[in-house]
Amino acid sequence: MSSGQNIAVYINNLDTQNPTPQQLQQLQGYASDLSSSDFTTGILWALHVDASGDFIYNDGGPMISGGQLQSGLSDLPGLLATIKGGTVNKLLFSIGGWTCESDFVHIGSLINQYGIGSENPLYQNFQALVSQLYIDGIDLDLEAGSSPPPYGHQYSYYTDTVVQLTQMLNSLGLEVTFCPYTASNFWLNCMAEIYQNNQQQLVNWWNLQCYAGGGGNTQAQWVGYIQNYGSPLGINDPAAFVVPGYSTPDCPSTIESNFSNSQIMAAGIQGGFIWNYGGIVADEASQTCAPNNSTKDYADAIINGIAQLGTSARAKAG
Repeated sequence: MSSGQNIAVYINNLDTQNPTPQQLQQLQGYASDLSSSDFTTGILWALHVDASGDFIYNDGGPMISGGQLQSGLSDLPGLLATIKGGTVNKLLFSIGGWTCESDFVHIGSLINQYGIGSENPLYQNFQALVSQLYIDGIDLDLEAGSSPPPYGHQYSYYTDTVVQLTQMLNSLGLEVTFCPYTASNFWLNCMAEIYQNNQQQLVNWWNLQCYAGGGGNTQAQWVGYIQNYGSPLGINDPAAFVVPGYSTPDCPSTIESNFSNSQIMAAGIQGGFIWNYGGIVADEASQTCAPNNSTKDYADAIINGIAQLGTSARAKAG
């Protein structure tokens, strides 16, 4: 595995509040498994934002309020420290998801009221993610038009919110990723505005969904969108910037085949992701894919597929 590769997994099953001893043991097992998996990035799913700026972890009570981690999730820092004690060197929290536009509506309202500085409750709560939960970045999974009124909007409604939120997060030292599955022009327009406003690109990479609603996407296609965009974006290496992802129940063999396919991957790709860790755990239990299937097999499927793609590209060039 190249030291520059970004091999990521969305982690959707660490949100148990006030776990029993048995539940905590299971959570610790997940953390240990992830730490030795060959994944380099974990993206915790999902953080939601209420009207006051409190952070909610999935469907539970507040996770962070007033800049403080709440007691129901007091075990989470230890779990995340375990994950980062092995191959995983970055942890992000994902905001949003399908039918979760309210997160971005609330963020926009709070930015309009307080700005993007330290007076904003969001700023204080994002600081707590860094200082109390070891979080390195935020993944923006805006899926516009998926929510009922009054939250359902067109993508363009959120341009200022995404741009300003990215600036706030950058000021706190947090990396920012976008997680598109459609509306490429919206994401490109946000990138262009961020670059123009800051004279540098503050977005670190895209996690491109190539499953479910994004099932028709290819990494090569979205690399082309970046290359052909008419305004400066500040992206030196589009093939490395677009990190495609696939979903369980796809098996490691299918995932490896996808990443080695020069028809859907651009030469120079440097990473990929799996949605999601809960699906991997379920596959391990059922042995749907193969006996002794493991979390590491999914990470290695991405790594091996990229290696095969590179070998094929070099052979063609030679």
